Amino acid sequence: MKKIIPLSFVFIFICFSNVFANNCVETNLDWCTRNNGFNEGANCGARALAGTIDNIPEPGLGLANRWPRSSMMYDAISAAKAGYKIQGVKAAICCQVHNISGYSCLANNTNEVYNWLVRH
Repeated sequence: MKKIIPLSFVFIFICFSNVFANNCVETNLDWCTRNNGFNEGANCGARALAGTIDNIPEPGLGLANRWPRSSMMYDAISAAKAGYKIQGVKAAICCQVHNISGYSCLANNTNEVYNWLVRH
């Protein structure tokens, strides 16, 4: 016998999933824009943004100490607004490379990441 899942349950689940996705994206990206410490995702972000906007640093040794996470996020926002959607989103995801749950949240919600970038 097949189980029938009520449509209202499916709707509630989808709504809850969207709320969770938006919340985890907001929380992680807001933190990234405020953090000026060691940037583990600097090389990842620099590779993602290469060839997009001006003044993106070259990936390399020591970049994590020279390119703060908040600066990388500013550049990801600028790239997304300049039409480099994929590159901006990839760089934003790099800001949480040190945090598996934050990284997973961003990587699994790229549309929400892009929407966040263009709103800032």
